[in-house]
Amino acid sequence: MNPGVIVVIGSYCHDVGLQVNNFPAPGETVIGVGYLESHGGKGSNQAIHARRAGATVAFVGAIGDDDAGRGALNLWRSEGIDMSHTVVRPGTPTGKAFIVIAATGENHIVVSSGANATLLPNNVAAARSCIAGASLVLAQLEVPAASVAEAFLIGRRAGAVTVLNAAPAAGSLPDAVWTNTDFLIVNETEARQLTGYATEDNQKLCVLLRSQVRLGAVITLGAMGAIGIAADGEIVRVAAPSVAVVDTTGAGDAFVGAFCAGWLRTLDLRASLQLGTAAGSLACTFRGAFQPLAFAHSANCED
Repeated sequence: MNPGVIVVIGSYCHDVGLQVNNFPAPGETVIGVGYLESHGGKGSNQAIHARRAGATVAFVGAIGDDDAGRGALNLWRSEGIDMSHTVVRPGTPTGKAFIVIAATGENHIVVSSGANATLLPNNVAAARSCIAGASLVLAQLEVPAASVAEAFLIGRRAGAVTVLNAAPAAGSLPDAVWTNTDFLIVNETEARQLTGYATEDNQKLCVLLRSQVRLGAVITLGAMGAIGIAADGEIVRVAAPSVAVVDTTGAGDAFVGAFCAGWLRTLDLRASLQLGTAAGSLACTFRGAFQPLAFAHSANCED
């Protein structure tokens, strides 16, 4: 097991963003005030933020054999992310996300899964040596849950920590995913969906979620920061830095990626939450899921 490697099982999407002054009401047409195409997908975003936070990262996903897919490969190459286990699907479109961003920075997002939905457990099994060689396996729910379960099973058997960002929340998770999840990270809405409780008592929700996993649960609270509970039962609250919000797209992904890199470096919940909230807050200060920076690092997780 390499002590610095994160393997991300997840999605890539080509993002199409439309800026508006206010969200349209049902049946209403509004005139946009800006337009942006960029890289996205929760898995890819989190992989990039983990890499920029200092971790060595490999990505396991599925893209189409199209311009968007080729753009994804170029992106990961420039960031120093190993994509040797990413599947390219001829004849299947790369995933797309359509994002409407209001002047407040809030957003509405609709995802067309495309190739992301074709990442199957056998594709994950083909990356077994890469996953088993990692110290942390990170996944979300924009790819099939059965594939997440397969990756977590491989990782846990090899001694890796598994982290699930249960987004988008589907109301419930298969037992095969719960059983092999060490850390769970969700936002407030997802926490209520997974627990079935409508309460705004985030501490109660965090305690309930913590009982389902091995090491800890974290709920992100937007501008209020984050709350987490570790294996010893300690409740940790971290405030978020105050920033001028431009666009909240990708803020949660920045949190998750930085949190995972922080956990590998410190094995400390508070320090990891602080790094995650700092990254998430910074991500709100610019358009898109991340700033278009290129790094010359090299990741090595090949068979």
